[in-house]
Formats: sequence, C-alpha cells, structure tokens
Amino acid sequence: MSILGSVLTLERTLPTEVLTGVLSQQYSIHGGVIRNASGQIVRHLVSASSTTLDPFGFISAIPNLYNVYQIKRLAEMTQQVLAISTATVALSGLNLAVSALGFMMMRDSLKKVEQHLEKSDKKLAWIKVFLDSSRRARLLSAVDELATLPSATTHRQHILHSSREKLGEVAMHYLQHWSESNELQEAMAYQHYYCMAFLAKSRCSAELEMYDNAVSEFQNGLTQWQEGSRAIIRDKIFANSRSRFFSNEYLNLAPTAKIAGWMDFAYNDKRGYEWIDTLRQEYEPPSKGFIDNLFTAQKKDDAQADDVTYLDNLFSRNSILEGYGSQLKFLADNEVKPSLFQEEINSLVMSDDSDKVLILAPTEQALETS
Repeated sequence: MSILGSVLTLERTLPTEVLTGVLSQQYSIHGGVIRNASGQIVRHLVSASSTTLDPFGFISAIPNLYNVYQIKRLAEMTQQVLAISTATVALSGLNLAVSALGFMMMRDSLKKVEQHLEKSDKKLAWIKVFLDSSRRARLLSAVDELATLPSATTHRQHILHSSREKLGEVAMHYLQHWSESNELQEAMAYQHYYCMAFLAKSRCSAELEMYDNAVSEFQNGLTQWQEGSRAIIRDKIFANSRSRFFSNEYLNLAPTAKIAGWMDFAYNDKRGYEWIDTLRQEYEPPSKGFIDNLFTAQKKDDAQADDVTYLDNLFSRNSILEGYGSQLKFLADNEVKPSLFQEEINSLVMSDDSDKVLILAPTEQALETS
C-alpha cells in the first residue's frame, strides 16, 4: 500500500488555517504532530534527522517551546512551529516520530545511559545493579536483533515475535525497579529503559501487523510512564519546595511559561498561569545562611540546572510520546506498517536534507478512517 497520495500528502508549508489554529490554541503541537481540540491529527511533522541525543536531556532548553502562543506574526510561524516540533524531540532525548524510530537509534540511546552512569562520580550500589542486570542484557540483545532484521519473511517474523516477548518481560522488570527507586538519577535511568522497552514492543506488534495490540500496548505503556514520571517530578524534584522555581534564582532557567507547563504535567491539571498564583502563596524566601550551608555556590548552580534539565526532559518527552501515539494509531487505522512509512519518507529525503522537517497532511480518506 502506498502511503503518500492515499492517506498522506506532502505540503511545502503549513497552511494559514493551521497556523492560526496553533496561535489561537485550537490546535496543539505534540512532538511530531499537530492535533485539533478533539485529538485528531491535522498535520504530521516528520523530521529527516537521524541524530540520537542524550537520553538524560543534558542540553539547553529552547524557550520558544514554552512560548509558542506569544508569536504574533503569521509569516514567522511555519518555521517556528517546525522548530518547536524538532526541539521537543531533542529535549526529550528521543527521536520518536514513527518515521525515525529506528532500532539502532534506540540502542544508541540505551548505551548513552550506560556511558553516563559509568562516568558518574557517585559510586552507588544501584548503578552496579543497573549495569550488571541480566534484563539489561536481554533488552540490548533484543534491540540489536531488531536493528538488523533480515529481509527473509520467515526469519524476520520469528525475530519480531521473539523480541516482542523479551521486551514485554524486561519492560515489567524496569517498571518495578523504577517504582522502587530512591534517587532522582536512578529513577531517570529506569524510566528511560522502561520507555525504550514498551516502545520497541509496540513497534514489533505494528511490524507484525498486530495493529490493535500495538496501539493498546503503547497506550498502556504511556499511562504507566506518565504516572511514574509525574511521581518523579512531585516526589523527587518538587518535593516540599516546588515554589522555589518562582524565586529569582531560577529566573533565567525557568521562565513563567515553563513553570506553568511543568505544573500542568506534574499534576495532570491544565491550569496554565493560574499555577503561578498558587506558587506565590506557597513561596517563602530561604535565609541566606541556610542556602550557604546547604550548598557551595557551584553545587547549588549545578543542582538547579539539573532540576530544570530533568523537568524539561520529562515534560517534552510526554509531548513527543503523545504525538508518537497519535501517529501509531493513524498508521494502525490505515493498516500501514511503520517500516513502510519509513521507506516512503526516506524516498523523499535527499542527502542534504538532514535538518528538514516534512509536512504531511492526512487525506480525506484517512480522516474518515480515523
């Protein structure tokens, strides 16, 4: 089945009605998709880039990611919207658009977690357990096999079925360890591995044309991931001092729009700027002596930056996961394997288009199906 032309059409730019929909907040950007108020995809934004970024998200936040609705000139909006879509993927440390979910990229992402932990100056017991885990070896082995799937149908199907079973098992393993994590970095490591495991399993199901399974497995995994990630923010980052992000010390790291977005996600309650009044009421400036005793200046700055980085990572990862779920359901509704979608996208991308974002509009036929 050819995707382009039957369920998707390529556009050169975003139409005015889509841009005004984003500006008026009738449409919302979720990683690789723009959705309307009912959740229906109005445009797919597929990145041609294949870069695998740090899964812990140790990169600078893009302020415009949180301030898209402040854009006033329509002439600037197409590039701005595409930049925000790409930035969301980058901040999350995952390139999860259906067209870019390569198993080799997933393996690279998993290995980056290991490399970061191996360099850690904190020789903690959980790091040794994490790196020595037999489940970790099973996950990496499954992703390795999937990264080199043979073209022969029989062998390909066997590997997909076998890997799908392994991935389901290790996903549950990492979910349990995640729920028992005491340290922030430990929780972040386990959530990333859990995320990769349930994503890879749903991808296997989609490749096996088990479309209903793929969608339900992804949705169940996303729900578990959201619950765990919100707990990380509330219990390990916000703890008893969430209002500290409203202090002047976080002025450059955490603008108001960013704080409101974090709060919306952490409490699953879209109150937007109303959260600021809540934090104002809670905020009590700490004494200078208390701060000086608690941290050296350098450690304090590092801790603040790390907190913001982790918040950005989880907030943006949620957006890209929701967008991926929409894309996966779109392909499932139209009975299209992700690998076929990947092949057709690759045919559109030239060697010098690595920074390009393709704009794909669902056809009337596809909209009726979804």
